[in-house]
Amino acid sequence: MAEQKPYYGAWPCHPRDLVEEGVTTSARRARIVLRKYVLGQSEEEIAEEEDISLKSVKYHLEKAEEEGLIDYVKEKFVESE
Repeated sequence: MAEQKPYYGAWPCHPRDLVEEGVTTSARRARIVLRKYVLGQSEEEIAEEEDISLKSVKYHLEKAEEEGLIDYVKEKFVESE
């Protein structure tokens, strides 16, 4: 008997596995937070504007800092404008 693949509804795989590809809401939110932070908005302004908690903003920025994304985005995109 053939092995059945797990069923995740409309998703080809479990939604948590799509974070790497930037498909989930959390990944989109992380990119938005990073972009606005690099462009000079404060954490509080981002939280209010995006209607998310300050804790969530701080989490996304902490993860971006760990991965070196803040410096990378500043070097590649902000300074080139």
